[in-house]
Amino acid sequence: MQRFTNQGLAPSSSRSSDWSYPVDFWTGANGVDAVAMEYWFGDYPQLLAR
Repeated sequence: MQRFTNQGLAPSSSRSSDWSYPVDFWTGANGVDAVAMEYWFGDYPQLLAR
């Protein structure tokens, strides 16, 4: 959300992952940024935990 990342140059956590950067590095321990969720999915209140 804060900067552009060229997907062709983005790192990956493993070669066998089906996910792309940055989701490939996310774990549940990282949590969820409520401000970013509101920004990206604010038009879909059913996706936001309130």
